[in-house]
Amino acid sequence: MRLYAAIIVLVLVTSCGSAKKSTTPDVANKAPQASPNRKPVAASNPGAHHAQKLSKPLRKRELKQKYASILKTTPGKIKNRRLYYFIDDWYGVTYKWGGNTQSGVDCSGLVCQLYKDVYGVKVKRTVATQHQETRNFKRMRRLREGDFVYFRTEGNKLNHVGIYLRNGYFVHASQSKGVAINNLEEDFWQRVYAGGGKVKKKK
Repeated sequence: MRLYAAIIVLVLVTSCGSAKKSTTPDVANKAPQASPNRKPVAASNPGAHHAQKLSKPLRKRELKQKYASILKTTPGKIKNRRLYYFIDDWYGVTYKWGGNTQSGVDCSGLVCQLYKDVYGVKVKRTVATQHQETRNFKRMRRLREGDFVYFRTEGNKLNHVGIYLRNGYFVHASQSKGVAINNLEEDFWQRVYAGGGKVKKKK
């Protein structure tokens, strides 16, 4: 019984702070198409395509063109290829409460993996602790690529996080669509937006 209780506590601590059921919309204005570096996978096994990649990822030019189109910018603005290769690799991974792998990931778990793989920075595991260790601000116009974006989707408690890209777009792990890209100008996200954050520099 004690072991069971300990497991429950561990899952709660590692979650992104959201309830298991969500009413948040997750349809991006222009969602990425399936990357050509993946094989088709049966719908009964979501996320399995991440274990069945073809040998060749997108070429640099293709990557830039793809995400420039999604983010409504020019290929020349897509400079952090490591970031967009990460997104391309994780896009569509199914949501899993407390997860942090391509078998399933939650919002704060995705942020942890992104910062580790893209920026080589270790960040805390939950939305609340991530908010504590970032330098926070409210105005959307201050957001820059790589900044945290925080949301209150249920009540007044911060319970969702993503990473800002550009032109209002951000990447996050949503409960209904998995890893996806949305825009802060969408009605729902405007309504629940709680602010942005920059990782504090280590002294």
